[in-house]
Amino acid sequence: MPRRAVSRRITPVLRVPAERLPDDQRARDPILQEYVVDRVPDAVRDGDMWAIRLRPPPRSDYYVDPRLRDGLAWWSKFARPTLIRDIPYAVRRRSGVQVSLSDAWTIASWSRRLSTYGTGRSQSVMILHVDDHEDLMSPRLVVRDSTLVDLISCEPVQIDRPATVDAALKSGAIGMGSFIAPMLAAGRQVHIRHLRMPTGRPQPPGHYRLVLAHEPDTLLSPREPRLAARVLGPNTRLGHGQITVGSYTLTETLSGWLDDLPADTLMLLHVDCDYFNNRYDGDSDWRSHSRIHDPSATQVQLSVKELCEALRSLAGRVDDVTIALSPGFFPAEYWRDTVEALLRTVAVRRRPRTHTAARRTAVRLVPAEGSPKRGGGPEGKFWHVYDGDRRAGSVWINRADDRDLGRHASMTIELNEASRGKGIGRRAYRLAAEASEQNEIWLHMRKSNISSQKAAMYAGFEVIEMPGRRQLVMRWRRPTINPDSIRERSNG
Repeated sequence: MPRRAVSRRITPVLRVPAERLPDDQRARDPILQEYVVDRVPDAVRDGDMWAIRLRPPPRSDYYVDPRLRDGLAWWSKFARPTLIRDIPYAVRRRSGVQVSLSDAWTIASWSRRLSTYGTGRSQSVMILHVDDHEDLMSPRLVVRDSTLVDLISCEPVQIDRPATVDAALKSGAIGMGSFIAPMLAAGRQVHIRHLRMPTGRPQPPGHYRLVLAHEPDTLLSPREPRLAARVLGPNTRLGHGQITVGSYTLTETLSGWLDDLPADTLMLLHVDCDYFNNRYDGDSDWRSHSRIHDPSATQVQLSVKELCEALRSLAGRVDDVTIALSPGFFPAEYWRDTVEALLRTVAVRRRPRTHTAARRTAVRLVPAEGSPKRGGGPEGKFWHVYDGDRRAGSVWINRADDRDLGRHASMTIELNEASRGKGIGRRAYRLAAEASEQNEIWLHMRKSNISSQKAAMYAGFEVIEMPGRRQLVMRWRRPTINPDSIRERSNG
């Protein structure tokens, strides 16, 4: 039975004294929309109070993009069936990487990382921020008795307790562009490396101080201190109640972004895809903007490729990766190709958990006789894959014919559902390649099969670009041994 998109979201109802909002709807709506940027406020007068419902946007025109439904059709296959009104809540994790529509969910992934792999508040946090925006807006969180409180639900929020962060995201207290400020209140030094395109934003590139501040709320609890973040120059005096919590480096070059990254830090990579193209910038009147970041499709592809190449240097160093598609900013026609390219490149470092021992796999291959299409033909090989004493699946090599590759060795792996996502595949790929008598082995797989692609890359396979093919092609080559190096080692 096909899955159906079902939206069962609780719509918060806020009650605000009548004198805080004007009676004129044309004056009232902009105030409400600025206060809660990614919901649609609906205010109804009820005596001396306003009853305000915060609804998710119900129509596609809210997001400006005329191809939004095409993007959602792809997303519904990639993640789960998603309606327009589900966009603020749409998030999916693939191969350890979080992909969301709204960038607000970035803080949810960071919260899980802190709660699961956090090594104490003495360790600093490095945020590698790829975005057309700073995202330092103020969330609807106030500070009461040294505790963050959600102004919409009135519930406490603790950054290292994911359930409380998820609740604040669903209420709308933490929203688009306001997910970094809560991180500054987590009690750690936070350093941000912000990479943006040279598109004429007013803030010039340079090194700044990252400051935790507070600003008075303007609607639900006037004058109560709301959490805020500021970027100040090195010689700017701090205001009352402001605290320097780290640094902020803004750059428009990949080399400057990754130069001299510290080693002992919790490294969080966030890619908001409007870095590549921010055509709409969340505004239906986007064509009138003096600054429009709308490069061609070819340039978008090139920028994605350049970022992916740069990210390869971070292999084994990144603790968390989040990707946001930002409907109404990044055009929907680029969603699929951009996400697939990023997921093929980025990987999350495996740290020991703070509360459980890391799982170790004892993967081994047991040779067996395969069927004609599963390693049993001429020059074929077949193995059962075991994880300890439990059979986890099978892997085999056949000789195949291809118009581009000619006659070649083609490998296939099948793992039981219970054995997937545990690192067994990457070990089985390598063991089978090394146990074969082949100097070169090829893989053919769906381009959407990101987990298998990553497992193969860990095993030493590389992606071979072959335009016009529907499937992804990867190749493994047996390392060559230099006889001189063997003699040197034996003589040493």
